Amino acid sequence: MTIAQPEPGGLSPASGRYPPPATTPQRGGLATTACMETLQVGYLHAVAAAAGCSLAQPFPDNGIDWHVSHGAPGHTVDDEVTI
Repeated sequence: MTIAQPEPGGLSPASGRYPPPATTPQRGGLATTACMETLQVGYLHAVAAAAGCSLAQPFPDNGIDWHVSHGAPGHTVDDEVTI
């Protein structure tokens, strides 16, 4: 039994399909820093949701990235923090 090996350079011309041109951006080709920021924002949302808090992004930010608040009835003071 022989295992088929991929052809160098992608699909063969006989199949009628060619690999995309080199100038086409590949899916998932985000910059590393953009991926890291997306992961951080997702993590912040997950932690806030697990704690029963809500997030808001102020505009304009004036150096503040997020407002984290909660509506727990036991806290009447300090129900919001800025990050």
